[in-house]
Amino acid sequence: VSRRQRVRVVHIYYIDDGVWHTAIITKGGALVDPIAVPFMDEDGNPENPLIAQSLYVNRDNERYGVVRDMVSPQDEVNKRRSKALHLLNVRQSRIGGAIADKQRQIRTELAKPDGVIVAEPDEFNILSTTDMAEGNLLLLREAKGELDLMGVNAPLQGKQTHALSGKAVLASQQGGMVEITPLLDARRNLDLRVYRAVWNRIRQYWTAPKWIRVTDTEENLKFVGLNQQVTIGEKLAEGTPDQQAAIMREMGIGPDDPRLNGVAEERNMVSEMDVDIIMEETPDIPTIQQEQFSEIAALAGAGVPIPPDLLIEASSLRNKKVLLEKMRGGNEDPEAAQAAAEKAAQVEAMQLDEMKAKIEKIRSETLENIAQAAKAKSQATAPK
Repeated sequence: VSRRQRVRVVHIYYIDDGVWHTAIITKGGALVDPIAVPFMDEDGNPENPLIAQSLYVNRDNERYGVVRDMVSPQDEVNKRRSKALHLLNVRQSRIGGAIADKQRQIRTELAKPDGVIVAEPDEFNILSTTDMAEGNLLLLREAKGELDLMGVNAPLQGKQTHALSGKAVLASQQGGMVEITPLLDARRNLDLRVYRAVWNRIRQYWTAPKWIRVTDTEENLKFVGLNQQVTIGEKLAEGTPDQQAAIMREMGIGPDDPRLNGVAEERNMVSEMDVDIIMEETPDIPTIQQEQFSEIAALAGAGVPIPPDLLIEASSLRNKKVLLEKMRGGNEDPEAAQAAAEKAAQVEAMQLDEMKAKIEKIRSETLENIAQAAKAKSQATAPK
């Protein structure tokens, strides 16, 4: 009997009147009173945060996986192997006549690898059982093959020696995935449900402004703002100076008016978004890329005029971008390259100064227009 005094605490989720509830209970009662689950689905209804997936469900609602499918073939493997081993180690005989009373001695000698049986005038024959052993070995091989197809088989791992190309390896892997299709479908269903639950949590709890990076291409960085509150001043800055002045005159506000900090609109609100979650099974890109590079290299070796930088671009070399830059700029004079870089920096500085001057000019003109509009308005409203 255990001497440890412990209290079992259970955190449960259950449905009450069609709504998911949660509670923390013990044998003595509830530690946390039952409440509706705070997590909402896409329709705004409470949903269970526990996401479970079963590979198979039998008629008694029992959940099981691929291991149970292997129990019967494994039992057969064990039985056939034991039976084959037994048949290989024993012999059958037919005894008649006067030596029938010596069957115990004969059976003992037959069980020995070097047993010797004394010949008698009566009939005695050894019956071969190799056919039975061969039949059991064939069934053993068939059962082991069935087990191999249930797991990560050789075609799925791409270990077949006759698959010499990347395309052949990919086709072999696709054929090997047929046997484990139910397992992959169950995993895909679980992933989709998890992603939907994650998006529901994002819609529910991402209420503050947030910036996320879009990873379409690594060379082109792109950030998208979520839950962005655009002020009146920022909204006016998106238009031309004339438009800004006209709107400010219409609203009757100046350049330093605190009302410019008010919220004009909200953009990319997560709670109002509707997204499509699409899952795609991608092919083995490295294998296909290596196959394509091998074909391009073979064409180049056959005399086809393929530029060297194209070969480098198609290869899987590390830091190939740096190598391409050195190849394309390696024939230039270092002094000429430095002079070109300095000239480009001067041009960029001049363009920046011109842009600053234009911005300052537009700003001063806008302020002057606003001041003149305010003066004209004050004169028009002044008592005569």
